[in-house]
Amino acid sequence: MSERVRVRAGLSLGRLPAGHKLKPLLAAAAFKAGVETPRLAFPDRAWDAAFHGLDRVGAYRKLSSTRRKDVLKHCAKGLLSESCHIEKLGLAFTAKMSLLSRTEDERQLYALFAADEARHLSEISRYLPDGPSAASENPFLLLLGEIIERGDKPGLTALIQVVLEGWGLTHYGSLARACRDEGLRRTLRRILKDEALHHGSGVVIASTEPLGRSERREVEAWLLRLARMVQAGPQAVVAALGPLSRREREKAFAELSCESHSAERLALLRGLIASCGETRAIETLEKAGTLRPLDAAACARLS
Repeated sequence: MSERVRVRAGLSLGRLPAGHKLKPLLAAAAFKAGVETPRLAFPDRAWDAAFHGLDRVGAYRKLSSTRRKDVLKHCAKGLLSESCHIEKLGLAFTAKMSLLSRTEDERQLYALFAADEARHLSEISRYLPDGPSAASENPFLLLLGEIIERGDKPGLTALIQVVLEGWGLTHYGSLARACRDEGLRRTLRRILKDEALHHGSGVVIASTEPLGRSERREVEAWLLRLARMVQAGPQAVVAALGPLSRREREKAFAELSCESHSAERLALLRGLIASCGETRAIETLEKAGTLRPLDAAACARLS
């Protein structure tokens, strides 16, 4: 019988007020860990239009210079906010995995990973002086929180450490390579190194903890929901353009090459699932048609 530990994902946890007595202690602990805490200006043009594919989109090119800057700022805040929330979720995940650990070494490993997540959260938060966007606006974050709250140890290892942290290696690598802000680029590269260790350990642990029948059904259900999000293409980029008609949205998705965009990511997802040895899950996703990218018209209907 699988062990269960109740942990809140914590996406909506608040912050202590500025004058709280715990604040100096947190700052001292962060300093000891080598974390810089002063706030920085928001890097509103950390990624250019070409990174998002917006340079190919007619609706973006028609905007005024000011509106184009606003769109890029919106996209940058979306990326950093999502990263910030993912690190918050990483704290909940590592806390739960530490409690579920079956050896002292494994518990120590997850405690060390928790320190990484706390450092990442502090480092990314520096670039969001007004705080991240609400997590409730991001279905991926809500799914991730649900997985952490409800999942058991083998399922969490496979889904979070192998699949999603493996996905994160590609994502953070892409962000770091294209980032035009030197300080943020260094931060992303440091995070990337830590995530490689988190993912690699997950691959090792998953190989020794196969999923049971009920665990596999639960994991497959979550993977189906994740794959459908990937199928839907670059929804956040199109949404950043503001109100568009259905025809304009379809044109924007086509100009963003949504099918090839999704096909690359679905291939990555398939490979990460395969690295867990979960060929049955791949068969389930294929049968449901969720490993095939959607065309521009279908993406527009979902936006």
